[in-house]
Amino acid sequence: AMTRALKKITAASAEPPKDEMMVLSECISPWYSDIYVSVAKEEVDGAEVEKISGTFLSKAFEGDYSSMGKWVEEMKGLVAEETVERQA
Repeated sequence: AMTRALKKITAASAEPPKDEMMVLSECISPWYSDIYVSVAKEEVDGAEVEKISGTFLSKAFEGDYSSMGKWVEEMKGLVAEETVERQA
């Protein structure tokens, strides 16, 4: 999926500057994920372009996919901490 997305972005000359490149994924199930790749244009032929705005919290995890449950719980804790800090 990522290779197909990047080919469409390249064909549309919609690559963002390297220091602004971002890839987000939403794991809907063990067999399916939505992938969101930043682009420099509002239209990319053959791709659905979504505008995403808001405040985001991210962290990179390294390891086997089997650790996903542990990482989800860790992120829940980080989100809770950040929420308390923003409300203070």
